[in-house]
Amino acid sequence: SFQMDRTSLVWREVRTAVLDAAGDLPAAGLLREWDGVLSPDSPAATLFEMLLGEVITAVVETRAPHSAARALGEGFTPLVPFNSFL
Repeated sequence: SFQMDRTSLVWREVRTAVLDAAGDLPAAGLLREWDGVLSPDSPAATLFEMLLGEVITAVVETRAPHSAARALGEGFTPLVPFNSFL
């Protein structure tokens, strides 16, 4: 049953910080009412996953500017354009 659970554990951890940072932005209302379930038809789930990707990218680029591209999935050769580090 654990594998069937689509509840975002990350959302549980960061919900308060995200909503505080979002303030009165229109998207904040969408996230504020979200139940944290990553269902395919949830606009809030899509928004959160996109936000999470942007946050991860920003953190990696800040903390490891010279190796950020590789850390974020860039491959080592044109034959292998992606890696699985992330």
